[in-house]
Amino acid sequence: PLVARCLCPIAECKMRSFRALAVLASASSANALSPGSVLHSPLRRRQSAPVCAEERSALPLLPAIFSTDAAVAESGLDSALVPLRIAAGVLMIHHGSEGGLGPANFGTPGFEGFVDFIIKPYFGFLPGDPALWSALHDYAEFWGGLLVAIGLLTRPASLLLFATMACAVYFHLASTGLQGFPLGHVENYSYNFEEPVLYALIFWLLSKTGAGSISIDEKIAQAFDAE
Repeated sequence: PLVARCLCPIAECKMRSFRALAVLASASSANALSPGSVLHSPLRRRQSAPVCAEERSALPLLPAIFSTDAAVAESGLDSALVPLRIAAGVLMIHHGSEGGLGPANFGTPGFEGFVDFIIKPYFGFLPGDPALWSALHDYAEFWGGLLVAIGLLTRPASLLLFATMACAVYFHLASTGLQGFPLGHVENYSYNFEEPVLYALIFWLLSKTGAGSISIDEKIAQAFDAE
């Protein structure tokens, strides 16, 4: 009887504790589904707000691809930028037309010579088939030049052409060197690296400034601004 009298209060206390825990558990599950729960609370909304803000902040990147640099547009340099862009694009179309229109002239003597005497000895570190890189070179010049000339996706197309011309500069410097630059003379006036250097600088400039007012890019940028 003495032991029973000692244990009964303990057992009763445990039962009250279990009942209290059950009540709390049922209340918590009900609150989790209620409109005022944590899932719907202002704190929860505040925590998700930065994600939405980040998504909204990424949206201006899309019109920025098409827009002309504001400083260039306001300074009046746009009148010189447009003819420079069109001329560089048209000349690059001609430069890559040999392989850019067809299947990159696979199997022709010119194509095979480009692979054997340029790609393999000077760009052998590139992964994959050298013929593939030769074809990509032609396509980049032709189609990239076309995009630049009409002013569509001018910034990414200019970056692509800049990379292509940078490879051309590397090839000429590796094969013929500086050729006495800046004051030396070259036999038969065959100055090899100067042309791709000029092209590379022009396309780097266009990748920074954008297409200018007379372009498809500008129309797309205006459509974004109107929204």
